[in-house]
Amino acid sequence: MPAPRFLKARLAAHYAGLFAPIGVLLPFWPVWLAGRGLSEWEIGVVLAAGSFSKVLLNPLVGSWVDRLGRRRTAMIALAFATFFSFCAFWVTEGFLPLLLLSALSSGLFAAQMPLAESLSLHMAHRHQFDYGRVRLWGSLTFILSAMLGGWMLAGRSSEIVLPISLAGFLLMALISLGLPEFSVEKKSEETGAGMMALLSGRQFLIFLLAASLLQASHTVYYGFSTLHWRTAGIDETTIGLLWALGVLSEIVLFSQGNRVLKHLDPRRLLILAGFGGLIRWLVLGTTTWVPALIAAQMLHALTFGAAHLGAMHYLLRTIAPNLSARAQGLYSSGVMGIALSAGMLTAGPLYHALGSMAFFVMAALSCIGLLVATRLTRNT
Repeated sequence: MPAPRFLKARLAAHYAGLFAPIGVLLPFWPVWLAGRGLSEWEIGVVLAAGSFSKVLLNPLVGSWVDRLGRRRTAMIALAFATFFSFCAFWVTEGFLPLLLLSALSSGLFAAQMPLAESLSLHMAHRHQFDYGRVRLWGSLTFILSAMLGGWMLAGRSSEIVLPISLAGFLLMALISLGLPEFSVEKKSEETGAGMMALLSGRQFLIFLLAASLLQASHTVYYGFSTLHWRTAGIDETTIGLLWALGVLSEIVLFSQGNRVLKHLDPRRLLILAGFGGLIRWLVLGTTTWVPALIAAQMLHALTFGAAHLGAMHYLLRTIAPNLSARAQGLYSSGVMGIALSAGMLTAGPLYHALGSMAFFVMAALSCIGLLVATRLTRNT
């Protein structure tokens, strides 16, 4: 079957659309929440609610798409629903309303990522191109968005974070209109049967646990590194550049994805991510000296990049195509939902009680994650 016209460009553009708002939200949304009067504990709970909403929504969306056999319509609907839900933050005040709206809007947004990953991975496999070189355009856009957000926030009210984010969400929704369709054979089995087929596999559960620990080790960084660095006197532009540098290192890894996978199987990539986290979080917990932070941020290529590349190719190699959206949904809800929610719920109290030493707890999570990853079957 010939590839759709401009396939790689359309997929790359969609990743750019997805990551345009993430580049602003991830480093600076806690600052916006703090500007609305939320405490560190409340910020952690609001961020956790956004992650936890994936637990319910992602498997449901994945199951529906697998039964439908198509991806594009659902992804477009979710993109526009996300934009309109984030518009509601203009008129939302107070901890409880912000909590509820965050759960809804973040859930709608998060449901798009496993569908995008499933679409891109199977298109890459079918038409023989490097998934990493398409995915890196999302990371590149993250860099530009983080730098733009830091530059625009410098010397201005934290309220500016919201309109910048909304511009990114609108771009994401418009780009989704150009997505290619991808169909797989429809299966008649019930949703629960498909889920149980996945969850009954011991190796799949070990994989989910390892990936959960590795991703949860980022929660203090995601939630409080910007606030921590601001308190240490680092300006917003430098903070934006630090975030951008981390993702730039991820881009380098993704650009060489196929070459890396010739030498390192998914299991070894997950183990490498654990080693990277052990070093990175110890550095962030020890110092706010900018040259040291620069070196630590380059380890994002391992802590996130290697973990993500390993996880995506583990799913591609071990999961049947007709279960792929469900598997991606379970990964997203379990790893990026439950694990990140639990991490965010504890990140606020940890940072409040321990300050920079909260990063040492993240180092411990990375260490445990790499040990669990060693239990995966070799050469998956």
